[in-house]
Amino acid sequence: SVAQSPMVLDVDHASKSDPVGAHAAAKEVWKENGIIARVLCTVSAMDYACWRDLPDGVPDLCQEVYSTDEFSEAILNPD
Repeated sequence: SVAQSPMVLDVDHASKSDPVGAHAAAKEVWKENGIIARVLCTVSAMDYACWRDLPDGVPDLCQEVYSTDEFSEAILNPD
């Protein structure tokens, strides 16, 4: 058995300061609760799938998206 050292995360990266404004833009579209916010929910679905205390912590908009027949159909039948 080989001893493993703990993983160290380097959180000081060039994009940390959001130089192109991606984080700010995402926050703006999130406030609108429109189609782009719903797409962000779809992109985040696999992250939320790993959460222990569902649905706690999952935004209401995303819960709404995940409960639609269209979302279920797209996940179960991606073709």
